[in-house]
Amino acid sequence: MTFIKEHKVLCAVCALTLSSFLLVSSHTPSEAYGAKIAAKNCMATYKLGKGKHKHKNYAGKKAIKNWSAHVASSLGPKWASWKHASTKSIPCTYSKHSKLWGCRAIAKPCAYKSRNKIRSLKQ
Repeated sequence: MTFIKEHKVLCAVCALTLSSFLLVSSHTPSEAYGAKIAAKNCMATYKLGKGKHKHKNYAGKKAIKNWSAHVASSLGPKWASWKHASTKSIPCTYSKHSKLWGCRAIAKPCAYKSRNKIRSLKQ
């Protein structure tokens, strides 16, 4: 009876050791086979785009479009993606006088630089 209990404990220890080994030594396929990995490079300063419309959603979209245009003209097209920008915000206010929403798209422009990363098999 004690042999069976000792055997179960030994199997549990082996299973834990094996699972921890697999977690530590595993590599993602992209790291192991030299796939392209992108590096995100962001500006330190914020850029601003403004938009007005009677619907809040459209005012926000206009602000993003104007942000992208402003960034493209000042930094180049690779920096102009709102999707890749960091620290994004789109605060909006409603003007009772003009009956329009005014939104400001504020973000730090970022660009992705793709590079090959090949891991040595000896590591």
